[in-house]
Amino acid sequence: MTLYEPAFMEITKRFPEHYRRGITTITLVGGFASTLSFPAVAWLQARLGWRPALLVMALALLLVAPLHAWVLRGAWKMPPPAGAALVEVAQDQATLRQAMQGKTFWLLTATFTLYTFALSTIWAHLMPAFESRGLSQAEAVAVMVWFGPAQVVGRFAFLWLGRSLNHRALGLMVLALFPLALVLFAVGRQPSVLVAFAVLFGVANGLITIVRSNIVPDFYGREHVGRISGAMSGIALCTRAAAPFLTAWALLGLGGYTGLLWGLAGMGLASLALFALARRPLPRP
Repeated sequence: MTLYEPAFMEITKRFPEHYRRGITTITLVGGFASTLSFPAVAWLQARLGWRPALLVMALALLLVAPLHAWVLRGAWKMPPPAGAALVEVAQDQATLRQAMQGKTFWLLTATFTLYTFALSTIWAHLMPAFESRGLSQAEAVAVMVWFGPAQVVGRFAFLWLGRSLNHRALGLMVLALFPLALVLFAVGRQPSVLVAFAVLFGVANGLITIVRSNIVPDFYGREHVGRISGAMSGIALCTRAAAPFLTAWALLGLGGYTGLLWGLAGMGLASLALFALARRPLPRP
């Protein structure tokens, strides 16, 4: 319940005319999380040890939780601007059952499932993967702090330049960047190549959030966006939970992180191909 998806559902339902801008704004702010958290957690671990560091992070989350309860009180919605035309009609509002009857739902679900598996693997194995490239913890953190600024720059670029770009075209671009970033990580050992990986990875990870949150209301309407997005995310999150363990086991057969990263790059290409096959469902009669 602390992931982006519940927040995006609330934004989409409460701000029907402005949800795209709201989602982009939230992700712009959230993009700095990794920039702040990596050095902060490294500092906490060095000073307190990893168990007390976890307790400090848990306390921070508990202090933030009441803000959610305060902001989400009531079920109000922002009224549309005066004179705004209704852009969605009743037959465009697919239910979860209707969405699941079409192949587009399963293509998108498979796309985000593969992407989530690869992403979860990277986050879980990032530090030992950097170590396998000969980087110390301080050098690895110096590379990882580029994730946040790259996410924010990518989202700002979309906010300023990408308004005319539909979310399917954006998704194809972003899903092409992801395997390219993993290839750089697989072949690179020089700091400049690893920073390039961090930048491309950050841009892709920042923009895929926008793609994923907008493609469902674009394809299926806003009325049941929570159920449809929740079903897609629920399937993908199962692989997110399993990926660190499965890939740790796979490392034994692959002989190290280079083989694993090439495999994840292939998974990224597969997610790109699946997304390319997903088309907007035909209007229902």
